[in-house]
Formats: sequence, structure tokens, C-alpha cells
Amino acid sequence: MEKKAMIETPRRYWAIIPFVLVILGVLIAARLDLHVEAPSARKAAPASFNLSWDDGLNLTQRDNTCGAHAAMAALYVTKGERVDPYDVYRSIPEKLGNGYIYPWGITRFLRGRGVAAKASYLGLRSDAGKERWLRETVSSGRPAVVILGTRKYLHYVTVLGYDGPSYHLYDSLLAMDTNGERPGNVTVRAGELLDRWNGARFKGFRLEMAIAEQ
Repeated sequence: MEKKAMIETPRRYWAIIPFVLVILGVLIAARLDLHVEAPSARKAAPASFNLSWDDGLNLTQRDNTCGAHAAMAALYVTKGERVDPYDVYRSIPEKLGNGYIYPWGITRFLRGRGVAAKASYLGLRSDAGKERWLRETVSSGRPAVVILGTRKYLHYVTVLGYDGPSYHLYDSLLAMDTNGERPGNVTVRAGELLDRWNGARFKGFRLEMAIAEQ
């Protein structure tokens, strides 16, 4: 009887580990203001949709201020407010040592301006599911700030529209407007956008994140 108890007790502990991990994940997500986007039923979105944009806001960043520039773009589209991205940058304390802004710094800034923004984790979705999320978000009038990158760098861009398989972005790294009358300053194919979105990693972990008004 004692031998049986010694064998079953560890099994009971192992059985509760998944529940503990789920609880920890929920607590961490709540602390970081992170929303997990589960796969959803297919929704109808128009084949093309472009948000209103002022090409005068296609500003080029200095240093690691892409997050502030992306937040500036999101605020303009959702609230019509024009702000200096460097004022935005200085107002956000949630930064890494190299000056890179954490996603929850951007969401806190936008919420402070009346935009109910949240960071969403889309790693549970397929590439097609990520595209559906982008199109549903943008076509409902909400710009999406997406984290792109690789293992070596991360970069925020703002998705402002789409036409067929192409997406129109505001990318503050660019010094020229390459997509003419379309919103933002660059147009990329879905495959390139998804590759760079899926490639973003922080300390080895795939981020697969975006920020938008909920």
C-alpha cells in the first residue's frame, strides 16, 4: 500500500501542472495587458479597405523610436490628433536599455489618449488567420501596429489599409513615400509582411503580436 501511494502522489502533482501553467499565463497576460487571439470563425471583410491618412505624417525616425512613430500614426487615425512622435517617445517610460519601447508602453500611451488599445498575441492563428485578423481590424476603422523583425532586431509598423494581397503600411524607417496615393509610405505583399511578422523574436521567443483598439 505504501509503495502504491508513493507512485500515485507524483502523478497527481504532474496532473495539475498544466492548470498551474494556464493560470500563470493568464496572470502574466493580465499584468502585461496582453490579449490572446484564439482562432475564430471566418468573418466577411471587404476585398480592399484604406484608412484615412495624411502623407505629411510619413515622418522618418531617429534612433529606436519606431514604437513612438507607430503610436503617433495610430492616434491620428483613431482620434484625429496630431502629436510629435518624440514627445510620445519621451512620455513612455516602458523601455529597454537600448530605448526600444515595450508593447504595453504603447497601449498605455494610447489608452491615456482615449484609444482602448490592447496588445494581442496571434501565435494561435495560422497565417491565413492572422490576415483575417488584420483585415477585420483595419476594415472596422482601426489601424494595427504590428511588430516585425528577426532574431536580431524588432521594428514597429502601422497597417493602414490593404488591396487584394497587398498591405499599405506606415514604416518610419523609410525616408521616401513609395506607394503614392495609398495610405502610409510603403506597400508590401502579404507573404513578405507575414514572414517579417512571424520572424520577430525576443530572447528566442516568437512574438507574433500586434496592437489595436479593441
